[in-house]
Amino acid sequence: MGETITITRSTALSTDAFGNPTYTTSTVTVDNVLVGWGHAGTNSEPSRMPSDATIHLYLTSALVTYPNDLFTIRGSDWLFDGQQDWANPFGGNPGTVIHLRQRRG
Repeated sequence: MGETITITRSTALSTDAFGNPTYTTSTVTVDNVLVGWGHAGTNSEPSRMPSDATIHLYLTSALVTYPNDLFTIRGSDWLFDGQQDWANPFGGNPGTVIHLRQRRG
């Protein structure tokens, strides 16, 4: 019914010899996600400022997300930009709305 998305998550693993954190990544696949397109700026000239495009993911169940999560949808990467509960207007269980953004230009 919906899209299949992949979430890539970085987790601090340890620190290197200089005290900087090292990370490992893991992926989570989520099926049947509804995607609502937000806005996309028009950036057709090289001299124009970059703009952000946004989309919204509607999930029927709760999903734990983190600010550094990277979402891949149809081969395109999106950054986490917020999350809130979703009151399902069609009845049934409420879910979660995840807001994503992508820098263009």
